[in-house]
Amino acid sequence: MELLLAFVITAILLAIGGWIGMSRKSQALGSLTLGWKLLCLSGLMFVPGGIIWILQWRPSSGPYMVGEKYPFGGYVEAWQVSMGFAFVAFGVLFAGASILASQVKNKWSWTTLLMSWVLLMFPHALIGITFILDDPSLAILGVSASVLPFALVWVSIVVLGFVLSGREILH
Repeated sequence: MELLLAFVITAILLAIGGWIGMSRKSQALGSLTLGWKLLCLSGLMFVPGGIIWILQWRPSSGPYMVGEKYPFGGYVEAWQVSMGFAFVAFGVLFAGASILASQVKNKWSWTTLLMSWVLLMFPHALIGITFILDDPSLAILGVSASVLPFALVWVSIVVLGFVLSGREILH
């Protein structure tokens, strides 16, 4: 688990470093205001998380049976791998859509970004909140509790990105 945590931290730092490097060399990213840059970064931060879930893949040989055994392993591993690819795709699309929405700067594009983020994160937030309400000590989260500071930083980046970019559009 310590190796996984080290990988998570490394992946997040690489995503942030890559984003900073791209923003310095790219005209499209260089022209973005801070709010739109934060939204783009928040999208890219889905990618390392998705990759971590994809790495849960434990290939299994057939025969396969729905609900029991998949090419990705058991049903839990199949769910994780599927969600991993979905998070990578969402992160790339969200980052690209943030760049495009910053050029258009209308309420519809900003609202679409907000709705897509909220809809994707709603079940995860609900699950996290219920875990915290059931056990405020966070002991039930185990190793996952060590990732909370990074999750809070990421959510702060998202909220700040939406607030700053929204101020440009809504006022």
